[in-house]
Amino acid sequence: MEKKGKIMIGRILKNLINLDYSYGNMDIINMMNELDFKEVFLPKHIKKKKLDNWKNERTMNKMMTDFSYVINPCKEISLFVRILNGFYLSFVFLKGENENPVFSTNVYRDYIYVYTSRRYKPTIYFYGEDVISEEQSKYIENYHNKKQKQIIRNMNVDYQKTNKDDDFKLRFVSDLHIYTMVNNKNIFFDKNKMSEKMMNVANKITQLFVIWKRKIDALDSNQL
Repeated sequence: MEKKGKIMIGRILKNLINLDYSYGNMDIINMMNELDFKEVFLPKHIKKKKLDNWKNERTMNKMMTDFSYVINPCKEISLFVRILNGFYLSFVFLKGENENPVFSTNVYRDYIYVYTSRRYKPTIYFYGEDVISEEQSKYIENYHNKKQKQIIRNMNVDYQKTNKDDDFKLRFVSDLHIYTMVNNKNIFFDKNKMSEKMMNVANKITQLFVIWKRKIDALDSNQL
């Protein structure tokens, strides 16, 4: 099964670089189905935190089968894939006009980002850790969740106090947009840097297989 899992991941990555700028959810669904993955639907109460826990703790569960996927299971994840029991991958799909992507949430270091530019080819993919450090990610998460959201909550409360005649109501939300600045590190479509980022994905997944295999072997040993 491990060998098949590696082959199936390789097929996903190979197909991602062929995505055209006009693709939509149905194109992703058709791609995954053609690769012999099965679409599943998770309960609505399962959010990012739960999916991250499955992935990070390599949780065994019966909600997904081997070689299955979920489209848009939560705001932060575009595609959640179970390769094998306890082995999951999180993908985020981004589109943009130019060379550098814009992130609409924090950049999660263990997510695979898939970026399609209208002007540049091919579609590229990379791990979040290639564009942001752990310290930077924690800073953004802390500022956005604790400070910015609190400011917006106060703004909503104060604004409603001014709406004495119950006129047309407005509600404010805190959105986060992270723009990648052009520099030597973030030249996404430079041939060498592009290859380096995509090779890092393959290497990282290989490491994840090693860790996953250790857990499976440990579970098998405990059952003897």
